[in-house]
Amino acid sequence: NNNNNSNDSVCNKNNESNFDTNTSHDSSTCINTKALFYGTDVFFVFFRLYSILYERLYEIKKSIQVQQEKLSSYERFLESLKKLLNRSITLEQYENDCRKFIGPDYSYKAFTLNFLIQQLIKQIPILYGNSYYSGLMCTFEDYKNDENESSEYRYQKNCCEFFQSENCFKIQY
Repeated sequence: NNNNNSNDSVCNKNNESNFDTNTSHDSSTCINTKALFYGTDVFFVFFRLYSILYERLYEIKKSIQVQQEKLSSYERFLESLKKLLNRSITLEQYENDCRKFIGPDYSYKAFTLNFLIQQLIKQIPILYGNSYYSGLMCTFEDYKNDENESSEYRYQKNCCEFFQSENCFKIQY
């Protein structure tokens, strides 16, 4: 019993999530019919981690006053994060860089970015190494390329057939 009403449950589950990563606009202007994805728990975790990463980076960038030097503090912070991920600096050096480039007020959000990124990276092989999830991505691509007004309903129906006994999340981004 699936219908095209977004207030009803999705695939007999009531799991809807809005990941509005564009924090400068109100969420109603950012969500359109082509910014929709149906996914399982694995996709939900991936999108949630990605959303958290984006929100933290956005907050850090917003909090930094760009200096009049060749590199801004934000660019230096990102460079330090890359070095930490590449293991060319230690966690202690990274934390010191965060305090130096970001300041103490937002550094605590930056201290855990490497762990967040590592968790996000762990999700990628799960998503792309499994034919089940690859089929789901093909269904999404077909939906994205379909200009027909009823494509959202068909997309939801096709995804529900994929999920059968799994949780089905309607993710709008």
